[in-house]
Amino acid sequence: MKQYQNLLISIIICICYLVFFPVTILSTVTLWSTSETYAHGFLVVPIVVWLLYRDRHYFLAYQAKASWVGLILTIGALLLWLVGQTFEISVFSQLGFFAGIVASHWMIFGNRFVKRYQFPMFYLIFAVPMGNMLIPHLQQVTAEITVFMLQLSTIPVYFEGLYITIPTGKFEVAVACSGIRYLIASLAVGTLYAYLSYRKLYKQLIFVVFSLLIPIVANGIRAYLIVLIAHLSEMKYATGADHLIYGWLFFGFIIVIMFYIGGFFIDPENTDEAVTEEQGPAKYNVLPAVFALVLVISIVLVNRNIDITVPPEQPAAISPSQLTMFSADKLAHWGIDFKHSFAQFSGINAQGLELFVAKYANRQTVGELVTSSNKVYGINRWSRISKTDGRVAAVDGDINYTQVLIVSLSGQQRVVRYWYNVNHKLLASPTEVKLNQAYLALKNSTSPVYFYALSKSFDADNPSQGLLKVDNELNHWMAQYIPRLLAGDMK
Repeated sequence: MKQYQNLLISIIICICYLVFFPVTILSTVTLWSTSETYAHGFLVVPIVVWLLYRDRHYFLAYQAKASWVGLILTIGALLLWLVGQTFEISVFSQLGFFAGIVASHWMIFGNRFVKRYQFPMFYLIFAVPMGNMLIPHLQQVTAEITVFMLQLSTIPVYFEGLYITIPTGKFEVAVACSGIRYLIASLAVGTLYAYLSYRKLYKQLIFVVFSLLIPIVANGIRAYLIVLIAHLSEMKYATGADHLIYGWLFFGFIIVIMFYIGGFFIDPENTDEAVTEEQGPAKYNVLPAVFALVLVISIVLVNRNIDITVPPEQPAAISPSQLTMFSADKLAHWGIDFKHSFAQFSGINAQGLELFVAKYANRQTVGELVTSSNKVYGINRWSRISKTDGRVAAVDGDINYTQVLIVSLSGQQRVVRYWYNVNHKLLASPTEVKLNQAYLALKNSTSPVYFYALSKSFDADNPSQGLLKVDNELNHWMAQYIPRLLAGDMK
């Protein structure tokens, strides 16, 4: 039994995290199962277990020596988790969870353990579903590569936003075309390949960078080939779901080529290293472990003291009695989508100005006011041209807002202006929204929070004049009617 005590302690550490952080685990697994971008997460933990199993003889013979550095890092990871919970930043909670598992092993087994198993410990970061913030940048890079290669092919091309127009048709570099799935998958696979194939650090780093750059360039080439196939076939091929199939086949081909090239530089495996049991008894210092356990329980209790509300399956209808000039319209014409809200309103007035309102609890079991899954406009139909921040002077003070200019595949242009209401404060910055929500959470306040958006289309034939007219109309409306929205809670 003594030879398995390290394994038993490691299992106990993992069980503790499973017991104390079930909500974080559930949110992570949900993203793995619902998003193809993060589906690789299901493989990360088994890969880490396999990497440790490969070196099991050293692990079983290893003489532990507790580390106070590991305790400090464990505290930091748990505080990061708590910050994520308080501010409703899921990626912080998930990073804190996985970092906590690593730091707890560091605390119990010591510095030499982490030095030996630094790669398996680091590799857990790929289990965290993050990277969505890169999508707009990847879309832009993909579009620019596509346009550049079309120009090299002497095909006339017009480029606006994320829309590419050639004589045979118009194409949009949509979210699915950004290559984020290929990038994350390539980086995860490439990092593992570099670790298993190379002993020298500079080779490992070069291959990781290689696995990062190749999918970006390859995705641009893929997009170009799709446009080229559609152009040469007069829009018969590569314009529907088949272009996604081409994409995965092309990505598989690129991965094979990447491994083939990397195979020329593989280092021979070091087989001379002997596994010897170190002298002296194991030093499982219980003090840092007890301190960490007390801290975990305290943090979990603090988090559970914050009021968390379960949202309805379908949002209720908001009746803005202060805004009777808007007639309810179930579907906003620009495809705005805010998930898991308690109530919503979508309406349009006689001048064609559209209003959207979403009501949330400050803390919810599912969904939140500020999250990447909430879409200010329909990304499948609209493409963003610009994004700016602005301010409207009103009687009770300035009103800050964010404004995006979007264009559809048909060329229709539209302004979307939005802001948030947290604790009767009108805010445009997501950071300020999160800070105010955290303050309400620590007060255990049950006050609802709101999202507002105004939108109107304008004449694309004269965009500068049309945009100026809409801006003036929105400024006038906000200065006149927003105080009415703040006068009372919308039911």
